[in-house]
Amino acid sequence: MLQQGPWSKGVLPRRELGGNLAGWVEISGKEKEVGMIKPEVFKREEVWCKLKELKLLAHQRRLCIGDFNQILFVKEKFSFGDGPIPGAENFQLLVLDLQLCDLVAQGQQFTWMNERDEENFVMERLDRAFASVEWIETYPNYALTNHPIIRSDHGPITLDFELKLPFQRRPFSVRKEFVHWNRKVFGRIEQEINQKKRLLQDLQNNVIFMEDVGQERELRDELECLLKREELM
Repeated sequence: MLQQGPWSKGVLPRRELGGNLAGWVEISGKEKEVGMIKPEVFKREEVWCKLKELKLLAHQRRLCIGDFNQILFVKEKFSFGDGPIPGAENFQLLVLDLQLCDLVAQGQQFTWMNERDEENFVMERLDRAFASVEWIETYPNYALTNHPIIRSDHGPITLDFELKLPFQRRPFSVRKEFVHWNRKVFGRIEQEINQKKRLLQDLQNNVIFMEDVGQERELRDELECLLKREELM
């Protein structure tokens, strides 16, 4: 479950949602979680009904974030073949009925891929956040970020409510030799990881040909090896 905390200081990472969809409202000045649901395709109508319960609660400050297992528009899906987008129209009507806004995200264009090769390869934007106008007016400096897809079929998404840098205590004194060694060893791995992440995000956002799918998987494997090396250090 996702930890509760003041909205003004909250950061909601997708990995804590566990592939679920969560909703919050504010009642009597306190935020309340109104449900966490698993949005399987065959239970999509049940998910929509659950979300409509948000409208029955008193306060208008509402937030829904997570895996909706549904895209809103055709542009939110990439594949090498054309086909219908089931559920998109009903999803659009639901968002309108709930009077929610699609929060603008930075970073990754797509948040899910099906892990298949070549002509069966698909990427979609399934993970996102919606909020009421009242919520956006309260937290105008929010930052929603889609991160590269690396270790799962979903890429993590994070929501920072205020974009404030956390307070950091003054670091204790250490020997210069250790600082130099630490930067040389760990800094090099960190630089490689950040470079690979940027390359992977750029490639995942610009898949055009089937050859790009193989390059994407190869780059993701290289990044996975670097992440494992970092964990062992």
